[in-house]
Amino acid sequence: MTVQDHTYAIGGNSRSEHFGAPDAIAAHLAGDTCEACNTYNMLKLTRELWALEPDEAAYFDFYESALLNHLLGAQDPHSAHGHITYFTPLSPGGATGDGIPAGESSRLTVAVTAGGEAAPEFALRVRIPSWAAGASISVNEEEEVVSPPAGSYAELSARAWADGDVIDISLPMALRTVAANDDPQVAAAAYGPVVLCGNYGEGTLAGVPELDVESITRQEGGLKFRGKSGDQVVDLVPFYEAHGFNYNVYWKI
Repeated sequence: MTVQDHTYAIGGNSRSEHFGAPDAIAAHLAGDTCEACNTYNMLKLTRELWALEPDEAAYFDFYESALLNHLLGAQDPHSAHGHITYFTPLSPGGATGDGIPAGESSRLTVAVTAGGEAAPEFALRVRIPSWAAGASISVNEEEEVVSPPAGSYAELSARAWADGDVIDISLPMALRTVAANDDPQVAAAAYGPVVLCGNYGEGTLAGVPELDVESITRQEGGLKFRGKSGDQVVDLVPFYEAHGFNYNVYWKI
């Protein structure tokens, strides 16, 4: 109920510490959305639910989104005291400073080394996020014949794993939209798991602006994009970098 009916694109939920009517995201883009402690506790609950249902990949799709977008975005990286916002505004032209203070490349290679006692043959499962269409896996440079749908687990067949075995996992990232559950013409833009926001500097917005999704292009220097919003060009950056400027997350598309 909470995730499907009341959760915004950044993974946060609620408005002014309350749930309103379900499926009303576009109707509640305000300055008092997404209470940080709600999301923090949702992550703890998600871990427990996954322990009960480890086959359900959707749990960590939510976990990934809420941690990467809402909780990182709610923190002030320049604060010596680790300040966060109590609410994370999603009103047009909002800023994380409006909440209540409570305290280069897009290709990433992660090497994880596992060791231990020799074990009998076993299968290995890899989560394929819901945003990663076209994922591929290879073992020791030989591609596995698996076609896992996004939002599921890919299972590598049981075998006797040996020291030095290397598993390569490719998770392609692409631009996508996350529509409000009450209005498909209002949506956030995202790149893979990363929700993007428009950088409006010190400018203000009177309402939800338009965004030409087809106009969005990648810029040099990390996760930086640019797109057309009405008669102006707007820079799009990860929401977790929305500090020191007014931003916009949801657009008319």
